[in-house]
Amino acid sequence: MAALAGGTRPAMPYKMFLKIDANEFYRKHKLRSHEKLNVMKTYNYDVMKNFKLEVMPIDQLWALHEEVSETLSARLSDEKRVLDERLNRLSNHAPGRRFYPPVLPKFRNPDKPTDTWSGRGRSPHWVAQQLKLGKRMEELKI
Repeated sequence: MAALAGGTRPAMPYKMFLKIDANEFYRKHKLRSHEKLNVMKTYNYDVMKNFKLEVMPIDQLWALHEEVSETLSARLSDEKRVLDERLNRLSNHAPGRRFYPPVLPKFRNPDKPTDTWSGRGRSPHWVAQQLKLGKRMEELKI
């Protein structure tokens, strides 16, 4: 049997190293919730660092590969589902443009009667030109 890197224990099936009871680990080390993730990342990294994949039998490597693939697939699909739900919530509650009823025009260009303006928003160029020519807004009303 192959020994672990840096240790003299015989190599055990990988599942024995990876399957730890997280709650027991947290209680043993008296961790608060914000500390748990970093410690578990470090712990799992240390466990994986001790593996000698080069000397591991092919059947164990293949089993490890299959389990990692299944776990990744499940986690990615869960993460995708969560992100899709968040996106749906955001898109459903996103403030859109309010519905405004159509507004009838109040002013008309005397030089080109098809140009009209409702009096809302920025005034068109023809209004400024008519005002420069000396006309009053009352003269432009329809």
